[in-house]
Amino acid sequence: DCVQKDFAEAARWWRMAADQGYADAQGNIGSMYANGQGVQKDYAEAARWYRKAAEQGLVRAQCCLGGMYHNGEGVQRDDAEALRWARKAAAQGHAGAKDLIKMIEAHLRASAATAPWKTASPSGFAETNSSKAPPSTRSRSPSFCRRLARC
Repeated sequence: DCVQKDFAEAARWWRMAADQGYADAQGNIGSMYANGQGVQKDYAEAARWYRKAAEQGLVRAQCCLGGMYHNGEGVQRDDAEALRWARKAAAQGHAGAKDLIKMIEAHLRASAATAPWKTASPSGFAETNSSKAPPSTRSRSPSFCRRLARC
């Protein structure tokens, strides 16, 4: 006797636990919002839940939040913030975070190489004006968030 998958019901239960402050539940509801499983896809809501879990030290959520900052999904694109969260997760051994760091650093090197499109950011990292930058400088990381529940 197998139980049929019901993502809406799962989201309801995860949300109750997340509202109680459980980091794993917050990360899982964030993943559900990122993937549109049982809830309407909403990157801003996913980022909000990932942040809550990440601030409690949930490694998977730290990596996902870093990916969201790198991609500009639900938050303003900010590679300095992406690196900050990815480094927290990588320091705890998350392999996906290590890959994300390499991707962000490659993006920053490519941005620096296209000086006419480069702008200085308050954080000291190069940022590109995506409307003017050549396509080669606009990388997107694989969405680490979509794998959160399976990590």
